[in-house]
Amino acid sequence: MEKIYQVIEESLKEVLNISSEVKITPETTLESLNLDSTSILELLMLLEDNIDNLEINPEDLEPEYFETVGTVAKYILNNTKLIAHEV
Repeated sequence: MEKIYQVIEESLKEVLNISSEVKITPETTLESLNLDSTSILELLMLLEDNIDNLEINPEDLEPEYFETVGTVAKYILNNTKLIAHEV
């Protein structure tokens, strides 16, 4: 799971154009990072590009998946496992 946190952190910093020195933890809320809907879409596309076997279906997205970095990581972990089992 640590690798997923690292990819999310790097992706957030790229999308938001923030310093690499800014600390983002699993408890960091996406609201505290001031992500708007466009930034969230950009983040999701970047995560799909950077994480093997991750396909995000916008129809399956729920607000609770995007409360914190940790909830995003759980969403990713659950969806990459599902796809890996289907192959």
